[in-house]
Amino acid sequence: ANLPPDLAHRISIRNAFQIQQAAPAQQRHMASSSRSAKTCWNIFNRFFSSASSSHQAQIYKPDALFLDPIPLSSTQLGLLQVLDLEDCMDFKDHQLEHICNHVFQLKYLSLRNTGITKLPKKLGKLRYLETLDIRQTKVRAFPKKSIFLPKLKHLLAGVKTAGCRSLDGIQEEESLHTIQMPKHIGSMAELQVLSHVAVSGHGDELIDIGNLLLLRKLGLVLDGSQKSTFRHLFHAIGKLRRCLQSLSICIISNNEDSDTATEIEERLLMPPRYLRHLQVSG
Repeated sequence: ANLPPDLAHRISIRNAFQIQQAAPAQQRHMASSSRSAKTCWNIFNRFFSSASSSHQAQIYKPDALFLDPIPLSSTQLGLLQVLDLEDCMDFKDHQLEHICNHVFQLKYLSLRNTGITKLPKKLGKLRYLETLDIRQTKVRAFPKKSIFLPKLKHLLAGVKTAGCRSLDGIQEEESLHTIQMPKHIGSMAELQVLSHVAVSGHGDELIDIGNLLLLRKLGLVLDGSQKSTFRHLFHAIGKLRRCLQSLSICIISNNEDSDTATEIEERLLMPPRYLRHLQVSG
């Protein structure tokens, strides 16, 4: 309650923090419902510094100690707007589903480096969600039933594996695994950051990307052996030429004879005017 008003409606849980006072903080919050609009659930004291404390840090599991006892149906939790669960590896799919059922006001949800493996259909209930961070998770697809998040501005995904040298001396390249592009992406007109998502098949999903006229940052993983994918990509880049500032493309291809360079020279007729960052790998 002593924090600034701009930090209201936020819960941040990190494995590195001590959370022994989580329960008392929750009780105080429930007791001050009249001030709920200006209350921040701030759960940390200080970093563990001693060796014994380091041992304790390995025992404490913030998501298990804090999230499980939360009264998800409480009106106070329903006002939550920012939820940061980064590095909570014990956070699982069923807990995410409970959050989607009860915390409808969320604008920011970070699930980065958590234990989730899939996104629930009920994610569509988060109608006010502006940022969804699922980087470093095992999530590879949106639910089959199309999810529409009308306010979404930032979709962050992908797990990057660093390159390493194998036992036989062969250098293995770094790889990027990520989620498939959601259906009807073009209807999420407020998107500003889309990085990184995988393009499947012949890249037909890229047709809708050209409709995101507020998009500043685009990161894609695509199949370099499909010429139609590049045709759709170049067309989308042309339509975004007045807004796109960052473009990252990771090309995956087993076709060593692919004439990708020729295709770019022939097809990319309208390059983005304000591009500041360009990365092409693969």
